[in-house]
This record gives sequence, C-alpha cells and structure tokens, in this order.
Amino acid sequence: MELDAVYLQLATLTEAPDSPLRRLPRSQWTAAQRHAVDLCELMAVIDAAVQCGNPLERTARLAQLQAEDVARMDAALLAIGATTQRRALARCYHFLTRGLQMLDAAARHQQIDERLHASPALLYRLAGPIDTDELLHLLQGYLRRCSALPPLMLPHPPPVAAVRADATIITANQGLRAIYLLRDTPASRQLLDRWMQRRGGAVYFSQGMHRHVPGYFELCHLVHERHRFHGPFRDGIAGELRLNATAHAVPFPPLSQQAALEWQALAQRFRWAMGQASIGTQTVLVWTSDEAEIVAEFEPGLKAVATRCLVSAFRRLGHPPYPVHGLCFQEDQPYGTAALVAADCDGTAPWLLAQLNIGTGHWWRKASARIPAVACCRMPYYNRDSLLVIYRGSDREAFLELWGHLSSDDNVTVAAASGKLDPEMLLQRMTETSRSAESDAMRHLAGTDGWIYEHVWGGGSGEHYAIFYSADTHISRQVEQVARDSVPDCWITYW
Repeated sequence: MELDAVYLQLATLTEAPDSPLRRLPRSQWTAAQRHAVDLCELMAVIDAAVQCGNPLERTARLAQLQAEDVARMDAALLAIGATTQRRALARCYHFLTRGLQMLDAAARHQQIDERLHASPALLYRLAGPIDTDELLHLLQGYLRRCSALPPLMLPHPPPVAAVRADATIITANQGLRAIYLLRDTPASRQLLDRWMQRRGGAVYFSQGMHRHVPGYFELCHLVHERHRFHGPFRDGIAGELRLNATAHAVPFPPLSQQAALEWQALAQRFRWAMGQASIGTQTVLVWTSDEAEIVAEFEPGLKAVATRCLVSAFRRLGHPPYPVHGLCFQEDQPYGTAALVAADCDGTAPWLLAQLNIGTGHWWRKASARIPAVACCRMPYYNRDSLLVIYRGSDREAFLELWGHLSSDDNVTVAAASGKLDPEMLLQRMTETSRSAESDAMRHLAGTDGWIYEHVWGGGSGEHYAIFYSADTHISRQVEQVARDSVPDCWITYW
C-alpha cells in the first residue's frame, strides 16, 4: 500500500497540470525535480528492457539511449544514494552500446537488436539489480528531504446519484420494423410482463426446447431453472408466432446492417419477438415487430416508462442510409485510430483519459511528456488508488503510443473524448460513471454535443473491442466507415 502512495505522489509530480515540471522548462527546475524526472525515465527504460513483451518496442526504446541520457540517470542515482543501481546501469549500457558510438541511428538500432537476440538472458541479469520498487523508496526519501514531494491528492468525491442519460430516438428512414432496446430494470420487466399477458403469453425457443409462457416473470424463472443463469434470455427467443409459422432456436439477430436477412427471417416467423443484446459491459433487452398494429399497441406502455428503461429506438435497421449514434466494433492495431477519425471530424485534437497506478509501471512516461496534461484527480480503480489524467492528444504519434498497451496489464488508456468538451466536466463525469462502458455512461460522458471512445474487455488477453458514441450521427458514420475499411469482414453492432 505504501508503494501505491509513493507512485501516486510521483505521478502527481510529473503529470499534474499545475506541476512546475509541466509549466516550466527544464532549465528552471530544481536539482531534485531534474533528478526525479531522470529516474522516472530510467524506470521507463527498465520497464521496456525487462518487462516489455514486444521485442520491437523494447529494441526501439533501448536504441534511443544516448551517453548524455545515461550520464543524467547516473547523476540522479548518485544523488539518492543508489550505488548498486549505478553499477548495473553502467554494465547494461556497456553491453548494449560498446563499439557503436560512431554508427548512425539505423545501424545502431540493428546492432542492438542483434545483441538482444544473441544474449536475451544477459540483459535481464545485468538489469536485475535496478529494482524499480527500491528506486521508488529511495526517490521518495530524497524528495522528502528536499521538500520536493507533492502531497497525496484527496480522493475525488463519489457521485451522489446514479447516472441516467436520455435515450436515442431515431425517426429518420421510417419503416415498419420497430426495434426497441431496453435496460433490464424493474420498469422494463413490468412492461414486458403486462405486454405478454395482454397478448396471451409467448412461445420461448431455446436449444432443445420450446414452451409457452404466460408472462415475463415465468419466462425468467424458466430460463433460470434450465440454465442456472441469472438473465432474461441467454441464447433464446420469445415471441408470438405467425399463423402456420414454425421456428427453431437461433441466436437473436445482432444489431447490424449485415444481419438484415436475419431480421427479415425473424419477422417472417414472429408477429413480435424479444431477445437480448450486449452494449459494452451491459446486457439489454430487445423488443421488435414488423406489424404497425402491434407496434401501435406496444408503444403507449413503453412511452409511460421510457425514461426509466428505454436505451434506443430504431426503425428499419439494416437499410442504409441510416443515422446511428452508438457503435460496437472490432478494431485492430493501432488502437485509438477511430478516436483520431472522430477528432478530425471535430476539427479539434481529442482528449485522452489515462489512469495511472503502480500496476501500470512507467513505460508511458516518454509519450505522456509529449502531450499537455490539462486536468487530473485521484480515484479508485478496482482495489487500488489511481491518478486519472486528461491529456490533450495534440501529438498523434504519442496518442497512439499510449493506446499501444491496450492488450497488456500495464495499459493506462481509459477513453478518448471530443476535444470540444470541457475537461473538468469530463473528469467529473468519468468519476460519476466509475469507468462503466454501459449505454447510459457513454451518453453521459459524451453529453449533447460530444463523442466518447473506449474499449471493452471480452474475457482474456487481446479479447476486447471498441465502443463509440457520438451525439453527431455524421461522426459515428465516419468512424463506422473507417472501421469497415481497416478490418476485413469487420463486425459492427448499433445501439
């Protein structure tokens, strides 16, 4: 726990917008501040040399080291009394660069890469004594003696009420098919239960079974008894079959243009149907019908509880051109590209929200130093405190570099947002949503005139996808098009 606090104090020293290290040139820093920055750079190098899983990134980082950089790091180690680490640093630098002083950058990079491949274990043994945890302790003591360590920020106050954003009501390109996305709340459950009872129940289809159920609560009980699953539908569909129609258990169609034929097939079998879909970390209920009379009968009950349960309302999904606000889509590296597309539409460099804690290491410091920090606060993240920082993504390479560890445990990126949003307001909204990637949270972050971009974990390493929301449907369409162009057979769902 003590190391967490030391890390946060050091991150505050280097990343807080009002820190002298952000406001003043290096020539106006105190000796203690210069040593702190040089040791942060050393710890970033150690992260790249010992902990980085990307060989190309590791080689590139080590090849950038110059003699003057090592001299600054050595002076900082001397100042804090880290004698063992000084010797280890000298040995590592000698191993990497002996005989390469007269080579150009490309040849130097190649030679270092060959040495790392020839003796992969040697660098680990040489760098082993440079323990970053020990360096943090020594640096903390030194900065305290020099009165250069900032106080630990007070935690940001938690939200006073749950966040609830208005639903997206899309009326353009009207068609017969109505699709309503509903939060799984008591209001939506009561709405669907009353609807099913009015229509004489529904038939539930799932793998290996179909059964008539009189109401929604009986449906939930049936699903739970069958699957031991606390959810409304799992992999089934409930609805009212057309006369003489037959149906079998199939997954509910995804909310995408590619699924137009699946939606058509569903409408041919059911007068109305219910299922479920996912929006980021949120599971939503889906109600649909192609019959105007059925829709007209369902809508009054929906309107009465819309503010408590409606997420989005679509008409004739899958027939472009179609205005869409929310997207979930597959994205390959470089991650963050979709946010830059949205920023180009905005005409303003985006905000980048990063969360820094002891688990994220120091690899990000070289990139963060190239972009301005505009706001920060302390907030909890799972079981440890973090420093949430908002940067202006004015350097596109640094922006993408910070998104580059998205699949790793030391990832720092949380979200990107429209540069037109007020950063202090965005910081407040982020603490209110507690980093949730649900529909209400995304709309709350974007506001009425912005956009927000995040990634959602799918369960394992590298298993994540992008989630995006914009109040401007033109921006969402541009992001969708780039996603389709950059990933072959890219899957995209709407919300």
